Amino acid sequence: MSDLLPFNLGVLLSFAVGAVVSFTITPALARKASQVGLMATDLHKPLRPQIPNLGGVAVVVSFLAAMTVGGLLTLNQVSVFVIFFTASLGAIVGLIDDLLGLSIRTHILVTLLIGVPLVAYRAGNSILGLTPWGPIDLGIYFWLAVPLITAFVTNGVNIYAGFNGLEVGLSGTTTIALGISALLYGQMESALGLLALGGALVGFARWNISPAKILPGNIGTYLIGAVLSASIIVGSIKVAGAIACFPYFLNFLLRVRNRFKWTVGHTLPSGFLKADSLIALWAVFMQNPTTERKVVLGCVAIQLVFGVLAVLYSAYSLHLI
Repeated sequence: MSDLLPFNLGVLLSFAVGAVVSFTITPALARKASQVGLMATDLHKPLRPQIPNLGGVAVVVSFLAAMTVGGLLTLNQVSVFVIFFTASLGAIVGLIDDLLGLSIRTHILVTLLIGVPLVAYRAGNSILGLTPWGPIDLGIYFWLAVPLITAFVTNGVNIYAGFNGLEVGLSGTTTIALGISALLYGQMESALGLLALGGALVGFARWNISPAKILPGNIGTYLIGAVLSASIIVGSIKVAGAIACFPYFLNFLLRVRNRFKWTVGHTLPSGFLKADSLIALWAVFMQNPTTERKVVLGCVAIQLVFGVLAVLYSAYSLHLI
């Protein structure tokens, strides 16, 4: 079967569909969420206003709509299905958490389950390319580790959050960078998933940057983590994925020091933000009073550096530079 669209055009169309759908439906979702009382506290405003939550629903719908473009392309449909299925599981788990609230133990268990489709279908390969001994096939040990990897990435995205535009800015930067890496490697299914999500996040960003009109909720962060982990594994872009996601790992280590105590710093009466210590990566920018937007821009700048490094590594490994 031949492509109904050239692949590069198909990926651009997927990105555009995600962006347009997300940009269009998010305001309506915000109004509906407000009407039915699905609200959350904006923690970094002096008056701590209530604003609509569960904006991740718009991102999920937009991502799934953008993924349907894959039907116009000649792709490995099992790989596309695994990304689609894993993303859906992540969104379902996030929605349950938003509506019911899950304990830490339950969080860990259900995020382990998100990785099960990747193991069941063994999408991707078990080869680790960048080692001192050259490429190594980890075999069954890699597949046993996949649920742990998925749980780590999903929870890593979920705990690097809490500021208007932060989750969307970080993950939008990461998905676009890894989408480019996947294209360079010829991993078209991963490129489709990553750039479909990237487009959905770009469209949503208009309504989520400070001052946010709606928050993504856990449904949004769990979806992002599921798509990232699934696309990295399915596309076998492990090294590029590790480079691009390194800030999430660094934030995780800082949160471990703080024993994962939930905090987003302090909001001063002036509206400026301040952190008492280096309790998370965003706290690097809050040692002195600053604004929420500057904190988010600083974190996104770090993410952008590692995203560019991931793309450069991909190009270098393919002898393109």
